[in-house]
Amino acid sequence: MTVYLDMDGVLADFFGKVEEVYHVDHWKELNMDVVIAKIQNTNFFLKLDEFPTASKLVREVDDMTAGDWGICSSPLRGDHFNSAYWKRRWLEERDFIPREWKKLVFTPNKEKYSRASFTGEPNILVDDKYSNSFYEKFFETFNKSQII
Repeated sequence: MTVYLDMDGVLADFFGKVEEVYHVDHWKELNMDVVIAKIQNTNFFLKLDEFPTASKLVREVDDMTAGDWGICSSPLRGDHFNSAYWKRRWLEERDFIPREWKKLVFTPNKEKYSRASFTGEPNILVDDKYSNSFYEKFFETFNKSQII
């Protein structure tokens, strides 16, 4: 079983940086389509603040899984390669890179990683985003998988 950690909202404070850059109290005050368009093709993800608990979380997961963990993060809509590059750089700067490069995943289809590809064993995804369509698809497609 592999434990996958999301980056934005679990390790990095995406919305906190959006609020800081746009000088608002809460990101929901903004039109996120406009925000996303403005941060496309930039190094925005490299500038994200690390949550105070991030380093401890990565160390604990690494210890508990004997290194069988990964990152499963969605790329920015319309900016897949650029945002994945800057997310990887952010992770590298903090030494949050999984031992196996194949477990450093940037995909809008996280449900594809709900089970080990060879054994079918369920994996765990630690994610901050609750989206009914995502979780319904995840559980419908992969029964008995785990999400935290």
